Amino acid sequence: MKRSPASLTTQLALGLFAVVLIWQVAGIMLSNRREEAAVRAAIRGQVLDATVVARHMLDSWPESTWPQLLEGLGLPFQCYAVSAEPAAATAQEAGEHLLSERLAHMLRVDPATVHVSFEESPSSQVPDCSRFDSRIGSPHEGPVNHTHRFAGLRLAVALDGQRWLNVHAITVLPPSNERAADIALLLLALLGSATVLVTVHRATRGLRQLANAAERFGRGEAVEPLAEAGPREVAAATHAFNTMQQRLTRFVQDRTRLLAAVSHDLRTPLTTLRLRAELLDDREAAQRILTTLDEMQALVEATLSFARADAGEISRPVDLAALAESLVDDLVELGMNVTIKQVARLRRTCRPQALRRALRNLIENAVRYAGNACVSVCVTNNGILLIVEDDGTGIPDAALEDVLEPFVRIETSRSQETGGVGLGLSIARSIARAHGGELTLVNRAPHGLRAEIFLPD
Repeated sequence: MKRSPASLTTQLALGLFAVVLIWQVAGIMLSNRREEAAVRAAIRGQVLDATVVARHMLDSWPESTWPQLLEGLGLPFQCYAVSAEPAAATAQEAGEHLLSERLAHMLRVDPATVHVSFEESPSSQVPDCSRFDSRIGSPHEGPVNHTHRFAGLRLAVALDGQRWLNVHAITVLPPSNERAADIALLLLALLGSATVLVTVHRATRGLRQLANAAERFGRGEAVEPLAEAGPREVAAATHAFNTMQQRLTRFVQDRTRLLAAVSHDLRTPLTTLRLRAELLDDREAAQRILTTLDEMQALVEATLSFARADAGEISRPVDLAALAESLVDDLVELGMNVTIKQVARLRRTCRPQALRRALRNLIENAVRYAGNACVSVCVTNNGILLIVEDDGTGIPDAALEDVLEPFVRIETSRSQETGGVGLGLSIARSIARAHGGELTLVNRAPHGLRAEIFLPD
């Protein structure tokens, strides 16, 4: 089964929500990266400042006091040592080169005598730094899912031709606010979605009203002109609908008045001819004239009835089962062989007199040509079926559509008798279409005809 497309509100809301969500995720990721870069830069700047201070103090203090001095300068995540080899490799990355040049500029030394290297995961052993060693086993390095993050930094500054001041620092980054960011993202997404839904709902409200009015107008209901409000495009579409509705209504009314006038004007000469025929001495000729006049009168009345098609009736909720049962009872009292076998109890907004007339035309047609009719009211997945079946000889398949046209009769298809003027089925189909439905004819097996009026939900 083909899925119905999502509404315009849903499509626009989902599209805008996706844009807002992507924007929020990208913004949070960029903000986190900038925050982390700023923290790294600030901490590394502090390490460089401390290294400059340590280098100057070594120049000012006796060499015998260096171990105590360096121990005193050490911090929980930053320690100093003097050794014969540099603990940091020569700068390789662009960031390492920048820090190396910056530290050399601060010390006013040759950049070749300053080494800087980064570490993704700090070493667990640092020579001659017991304070730093004691912090390596702290809870901050423990669980993988801990909120603290670490980055190592090694510096080496040449003291003379044989010794180096080695600095090993662990950059402790602040806890990542991922959970808070997720909560903020969720709240912003919900707020954005609510805003989008309200905005789109208001923007498409005119379209929903327009679609509902068009559906009602298509069923023949009287529809008041819609308010031309909302976005410019929606207001323009509403204005076009109001104009179309007024023109169609005026056209139907003009046609009905024209045919009513023609019918009225024809009645006068027909009545005159009838009176003159009754005054004729030749009774046989008079009777033939009267028969012809009766046929002309029936044709005029049927044509007028077809043109009007009960257009002036007001739609209202009706119990279709009760309507069908009442009609069958009336026709049975008139001596027709009509039964009703299946009736679903339901109410529907329609023009009851018009629908009753369409159903009566089908029943009378079945009784006229087949001698019997059986009525059913059924509920389908997408609407309602009013069914009239008979046990006649049916209609040739090639003529099933033709007999629904005005003034088309197939006299030998179902009976040897001629009946009506060929408008009964046309009127029934016109009424069905005025309700947004359709009339179809289907031959039954092994014989008979099935007429269905489908009324969509």
